[in-house]
Amino acid sequence: MSTFEFSGPVDPNTWKFHPPMDESPEAWRSLWRQQKELAQHCRRYGIKGHKRPDGSLKQPGRTTIARLIEKKFPKETQENAWKGYHLAGESTVDKWTRGIDFVPDEEAYSQSDIPRQWRSYVARLSMISESCWGRPLTSKEAETAQYAGSEFQDRLGTQVDLLAQLAVVRAIVRAEQRDDTVELERFEVYFACAPWVMSRDIYSSRLDGLDDVIFLPDFLLALNSQAGWKHVSPVCEDALRQLGLPQIGFWFDISAGRLVKTNTDPHYGNEAYGRCSWEKVLESNSVNTAGNTDSIISEALDKHPFLEGWFKGAGWKELERIDEEKIND
Repeated sequence: MSTFEFSGPVDPNTWKFHPPMDESPEAWRSLWRQQKELAQHCRRYGIKGHKRPDGSLKQPGRTTIARLIEKKFPKETQENAWKGYHLAGESTVDKWTRGIDFVPDEEAYSQSDIPRQWRSYVARLSMISESCWGRPLTSKEAETAQYAGSEFQDRLGTQVDLLAQLAVVRAIVRAEQRDDTVELERFEVYFACAPWVMSRDIYSSRLDGLDDVIFLPDFLLALNSQAGWKHVSPVCEDALRQLGLPQIGFWFDISAGRLVKTNTDPHYGNEAYGRCSWEKVLESNSVNTAGNTDSIISEALDKHPFLEGWFKGAGWKELERIDEEKIND
């Protein structure tokens, strides 16, 4: 579990890291995780004293955060480097914090505000959020979870895994924050058709095209003409399969600045079945944290920081390079 604490803006005068408990490499590598948590906390909640001219808190950038880390953590020496210790630089901080919203007044949800019949479900989703995203659910997410949970009617994730349900909750909250009525209407159509239990043809018949499919940033797959390749996760595909949604691959031509093609053909087929399991992801994150290794989500973001999230699961599959004349889904 993440030790990410929700205590508002970081006070640089009082914040202290937890020193290694011993001289083992595992203990020294734990400071890397602490640096990451501090960086993400600063980016989301701000740093006391880091303000705009009008006196309001300003979201700190990678340079400001990297300087704070350098100030608060031990200097990197040859001796502690041999033990596994490293000091994060600006590029690493940028990977850790890219895409994090600035919400200095945001607080985690309070269990006492949740109706009793929903507490265990919301607590499970919050547990997943904390493990994968470094924070528990917010009050708004907890409220939206009750709406989505009442539609799915699957509080243990037996048919639609809780990872997938959380992705829907997060997407709805984003749409509400942007006041995106069109996207919210797409969710209403999705829930009305319930493609995770009913015929997907019914859902497809209500859509004019791929543009009408609900959009889940947590499971976005993308590639571009410069890289010519991508990694895909069977966990992502399995989540979309359980939700009854198509897997959409994007081919984007950066030089032309336009989307060339979308394709919904699956990459894994039956290989993906059963890969999306919130229990396995939490167990994997717990093991990785104990070994002081970045979580599976963090590894995904390190590879492709422009994406909000890919679940690595049991393994990634690197597609073959794409020739200019070919379009790969």
